[in-house]
Amino acid sequence: MEISEKWMSKKIGCSTLCNYRCCNSPSFHVEFQDDEIEYLSKKYNRDIKPIEPQNGSCKYLGENGCSFGDDKPRFCKKFPLTENKNQKVVLSNWSWLHCPKDTDYELMDMVNGKYLYVLKTPHPNKKDLVILDDKIENTIPNFYERFNGAHV
Repeated sequence: MEISEKWMSKKIGCSTLCNYRCCNSPSFHVEFQDDEIEYLSKKYNRDIKPIEPQNGSCKYLGENGCSFGDDKPRFCKKFPLTENKNQKVVLSNWSWLHCPKDTDYELMDMVNGKYLYVLKTPHPNKKDLVILDDKIENTIPNFYERFNGAHV
């Protein structure tokens, strides 16, 4: 399998700029590998199935994100990466169209050392206002950074 450098250099504000929209999708699901089921079931005292439909709300999503924390399933960690028909790893079309990107926002103001960004064009999967500790381009990692441990 080949990884597309073009797609891996893209930036999408997963969870940070969308309030975990993919986790609340009526059509998405979460897949768990056998080793994850064994480990997570024991550590978190949960009954986990290999495929868990979300039906509009992932039962593992808490107020601060995934209730598994750093143990988030690999399936979720790799989203929105997918394999295309040419067996290349790319971003899913859904994510490229609907997930927030740093270019969707413009700096509105700085208040007490915080960066306030406003969404340029309204969209249901993107926050209208985002308050960050650093510039948006520094906050949202590209996928090379995400999978090298910088922001996973």
